[in-house]
Amino acid sequence: QQQQQQQQQQQQQQNCAADTAVGDQPTGQSLQQQLQAASSAATALQQLQYWHARLAVYHDLRVKCGVPHPAWFVFNQLLQVPVFVYTAASIRYMAIADWPGFSSEGALWFPDLTQQAMQLGQAADSALLLPMGLPGLLLPLAVTGIMLTSIRLGFKASGAAARHPSVAGTWLSSFLVYLPPVLYTLTLASTYIKLQLPQAALLHWLAMSSYTLALQLGLRHPRVRNLLGYSTPAVGGAAGGVDPAVAAQAAAVDNADILVVMGAKHAALQRYNEALYCLHRALMLDPQHARAHYSSGQIHALQHQWQQSEEHYRQCAQLAVDEASKGQALYCAGVAAHHLGKFQEAL
Repeated sequence: QQQQQQQQQQQQQQNCAADTAVGDQPTGQSLQQQLQAASSAATALQQLQYWHARLAVYHDLRVKCGVPHPAWFVFNQLLQVPVFVYTAASIRYMAIADWPGFSSEGALWFPDLTQQAMQLGQAADSALLLPMGLPGLLLPLAVTGIMLTSIRLGFKASGAAARHPSVAGTWLSSFLVYLPPVLYTLTLASTYIKLQLPQAALLHWLAMSSYTLALQLGLRHPRVRNLLGYSTPAVGGAAGGVDPAVAAQAAAVDNADILVVMGAKHAALQRYNEALYCLHRALMLDPQHARAHYSSGQIHALQHQWQQSEEHYRQCAQLAVDEASKGQALYCAGVAAHHLGKFQEAL
């Protein structure tokens, strides 16, 4: 009997131990949740490491190119916008209050600076009135036209940048594509407000817009750039050798990504020899760098060197990791082949 009791106790203990072990084991559902959480954490870590590397490359490139810190651009806007708005509002209130001289010291077709180009009539139908006649529309429309031109010049390269392999498919690509139309729409919509501003406020707005446009146009001329201390784009980019300073700067860089962006900077200034030098060094460091091949193809195409352009585009298509970049490179290779008269290959 004692032996039977001992055997029963041992059996009970074993059953309890087995139940405890089973209870400690995770169910299939909880195990799947743990695996999903681990996978999400690993993905987040990879994204963090990726952006950390991109920021490090950006910082190195910014220092080498002498570009100001991004905070400066934010501070610049935070300073300019309030000053512009405050000045415009002050001029408007001075015109409404009939500040001495505003009603008689204008010029040309706007001797009275307090007048508006358009105002709501006092009639019951609220008809639109033009107190200055058609000439009163000149200042508002001139401001709108200058602003649209300035936006066009400022975002002229945004379409090409949005299609670049390093940008295509990202949020930045959509931003570059949709931002100009949004700015165009807002500028056109603001014409209604300009039509109801006093001529004094419009003159201030015209002066600021004209200064911005003149600065954009002036920086395109070598003499103006030299006068302001900026580097001058090489005309055509094909004559002469490579700037020794650029060659020394590129030789000191051992990161292919930085060299590719340096090449893009020189290409934007139409300094194609320097751009190709940076890209050639990038390919020496990393022959499998797809973006370096794509950028080289672009620069050769800009110089109508279609044979070299086609070769680099084909290399980029072979090395591209995503279908969008591969398709863009093949399309460009087809364009280069078409210029070479290889129509079947282009198709």
